[in-house]
Amino acid sequence: MTLDDIDPHLASAQRARIASHAELQQAIDLLLAATRRDLRIEHHDLAALRLADSTRVEQLAKLLRSSPAAQIRLLANEIDWLETAAPRLRTLASVYSHALSMRQNTASDTVGAGATLIADDRSFVRLAATAYPMGELVLNEPASVRLLIDTFDDRWNAAGYDLPTRPLGL
Repeated sequence: MTLDDIDPHLASAQRARIASHAELQQAIDLLLAATRRDLRIEHHDLAALRLADSTRVEQLAKLLRSSPAAQIRLLANEIDWLETAAPRLRTLASVYSHALSMRQNTASDTVGAGATLIADDRSFVRLAATAYPMGELVLNEPASVRLLIDTFDDRWNAAGYDLPTRPLGL
């Protein structure tokens, strides 16, 4: 199955390979379209995921508006991108501070060069730690995502505290 064959609104299991930057963005859009309440994202700096693009921020805002129980958690090793190149995302985090949390990973347990996006404990995008995007989109396979959830939650809890929604300064 290719990404063009994926329908994010179907309840059946679907899988597709990711082999380019364009396919990565298409897979993220499909995953966001399938997400109903919970999104976990981990990447070394979040930049390649284009979370600060206006259309992507609007997708995240739509998710947060869709349900009072909606939640987004972002985990990164490096937060420079968040502080310098993601003003729309930071604004969204300040508006939805109760539902959008960002944390910096501990130095002893880094995310690495790959990326994982987990939606609703049943779907995910996972990228290998390679220079060129290689990975897969998996929708509606709860058994396949359990280990990813456990790993993310362990890293999230070890990170300890949420980053401020606005940069601190004098």
